[in-house]
Amino acid sequence: SEFAHAHPEIYCLMNGKRVTDQSDRRGQPCFSNPLTARIAAAKARSHFDSNPAATSFSLSVNDNMDFCQCDECTRFGVRTFRGRPIHSNAYFDFVDKVAKELLRTHPDRHLTALAYWGVELPPEKIDRLPDNVAIFLTQDTSQHHDPSYMRIDRAILAEWARKCAHLIKYDYYGLGWLTPRYFPSIAADDLAFLKQSGGIGLYSEAYPFWPNMAPQIYAVPQILWNANRDMRELLDEFF
Repeated sequence: SEFAHAHPEIYCLMNGKRVTDQSDRRGQPCFSNPLTARIAAAKARSHFDSNPAATSFSLSVNDNMDFCQCDECTRFGVRTFRGRPIHSNAYFDFVDKVAKELLRTHPDRHLTALAYWGVELPPEKIDRLPDNVAIFLTQDTSQHHDPSYMRIDRAILAEWARKCAHLIKYDYYGLGWLTPRYFPSIAADDLAFLKQSGGIGLYSEAYPFWPNMAPQIYAVPQILWNANRDMRELLDEFF
């Protein structure tokens, strides 16, 4: 709401209109507008200046698929992945611009960005993001019982590891679905691949039903502290 009146051009263009009413949290920013990046950089600077202990500032996308349809955003191109339109080229060009601007004044601080949903894939025209960017790549490792799905996910993770200095995996160990989310052997194999690929950590959404999710949620942090720990031994320890 802060810029709706003065700068409607930085808001998402949908069906010919700028979505300036944010009461229902619709719309991504217009990532191609240079003013959007300048405002984001100013907000990050203000955050760090007001919070000297803060180490990072989030540039992550909003949790929707309402991406800007203006001509400039459209020129970046849209790919399709697993039935979803992917707007990574426009979004990570914005992240790149903000990161380079922040390096001028706060070289020791970081920007974080989710590689999520409509921006899961790495950008095609950026070889490597600035080193002050940390990427949280969202992947649902419970799907890796399907070898083809796993191979695609791992190729994406390996590509992201080449594109950024700090890669963290964002997983979904404990969503509250009817089918139990319990896959410790797959999780252990995935953590080994993450470490081998240069990943530095894991964040997982976990809203657990403890009777069937607790063993895995117990064991995984032990492996994050010490990658040489054996999943089977940890499960025995828990039980």
